[in-house]
Amino acid sequence: MAVGDLARARLYPRGAPEGVADQAKAAARLLERLQAGQVSLGLPAAESPATASDTPVLIAPGLRAYPDRLADY
Repeated sequence: MAVGDLARARLYPRGAPEGVADQAKAAARLLERLQAGQVSLGLPAAESPATASDTPVLIAPGLRAYPDRLADY
């Protein structure tokens, strides 16, 4: 919602109407508080990242994954 409020305020080239501008200011304050860690989104904490795999990823440049361009798909 906050990002939408900010985007909507930017749609007005000569300045947003008072209500839209107020919502954009409130959204900016909310995002600043989120960045500072003063507010939480109310989501559960993220799980620890997956461990790195021992299996390497091989990349072969110049080869197409589907040489027939998925003919007759």
